[in-house]
Amino acid sequence: MTVRSFFHWLLLIGLAVLPLSAGAGQYKSFGDYQLHYSIFPSSTLQADIAKQYNLTRSRSIGVINVSLLKQSGNRLEPVNGQVEVRIANDVQQEWFPGFRRIQEGEATYYLASFQFVEGDLLTFHISATVPGRDRPMRVRVAKTLFNDG
Repeated sequence: MTVRSFFHWLLLIGLAVLPLSAGAGQYKSFGDYQLHYSIFPSSTLQADIAKQYNLTRSRSIGVINVSLLKQSGNRLEPVNGQVEVRIANDVQQEWFPGFRRIQEGEATYYLASFQFVEGDLLTFHISATVPGRDRPMRVRVAKTLFNDG
């Protein structure tokens, strides 16, 4: 997958229309691998995009979108793996939403929905395992979600 096709994929999923505060396009590198993620309120999705991916648009439902990529020469190529997330709020209540794997042509990504209270600080512990790596890739992200308008 080229960088250009990766950004085309972001446009298809509707993330390109999100405000910069939604965090579209964040990633962490692990050697030749990258874990890309976006966390945002589902209410920011366009209705047709939400329907296409069977996501509920709501002011109290968030979406986490993860993709796993491997550097191959000058290209980033999608890789399959297993993705898990543990979400904790500021009073240490935890939940573990399940991811759905989405395959579109060369692109592979993982989507999960979760409930949130606007303005609450949430901590996302994302873990992904891929073939060829003996250790999981882990990312910890603290984020407060707000609905626009």
